[in-house]
Amino acid sequence: MPLIDHTDPRIAVRQGAVLLCNRWNEPIKAAIIAGSGFSSIIEVGKVIDRIPYSLLPGLPQSTISGHGSELLLASTPYGLTIIFTGRSHAYEGHKPSACASHAALALEVGVQNLIMTNACGGLHPRLNVGDVVIPTDVMNMTFRALRSPARNHSEVVDRGWALRSTSQCWVDGIPARNGTLVQVLGPSFETRAEIGMMRRCGADVIGMSTVVESAWASGAGARVSVLSLVTNTLTDTHQQSVTHLQVMDTASTSGKRVSQALLSILQSIQESHSAP
Repeated sequence: MPLIDHTDPRIAVRQGAVLLCNRWNEPIKAAIIAGSGFSSIIEVGKVIDRIPYSLLPGLPQSTISGHGSELLLASTPYGLTIIFTGRSHAYEGHKPSACASHAALALEVGVQNLIMTNACGGLHPRLNVGDVVIPTDVMNMTFRALRSPARNHSEVVDRGWALRSTSQCWVDGIPARNGTLVQVLGPSFETRAEIGMMRRCGADVIGMSTVVESAWASGAGARVSVLSLVTNTLTDTHQQSVTHLQVMDTASTSGKRVSQALLSILQSIQESHSAP
């Protein structure tokens, strides 16, 4: 049975949300939550404000290498976007409600479109290092869950938004793929037996974040999209080593591709809102 956290993460961040609402008086189109190695490579527009997490009550400091601890406000071609430069993980000892605090803060300041980014391992044999995956479905294998306030449907990520974003990525020269993302607890990388099991369960990419907080955010009324960057490929036929440094190196060299894919996802929000 999963361990269920019944805490509403919005409660802890409300004071910080009031601070942001007083500081920013314009509507914000979307929020991006950065994964490992993404904090310094996301370039979707001009940064017009930045606030350390330490000034936002209820928002945990990022402690994992490759994660920042600043909230940025950026002006993009598709509207104002806030960027969380780092997140928290269950394997650090955080409860699911703490891991969802970034999404909760975004919702509290009125943002309805959330883009979760993460570094992931490629389970599907056709995936290569550097590939961009926009999942159309997710699996939670952490044995942790955050009680959702109202979700009464099975869809965590917005499938329509994901498919539009993928099409836009191809138009923009980014060969993005779709698939299923599975989240595990971590922090260790998977054994060959675990890799084989995840593949048989239907997972295409695997990571240590995103799914639990996305499920909560979807239940709280957000539209959720996910961008996963394949930073290593996995096989169940022979032993191979993977390090966190390799993950960050791949993220660093894929900065232009990731930023363009994020712009494609942001553009897809605009298109979906203007559709009849």
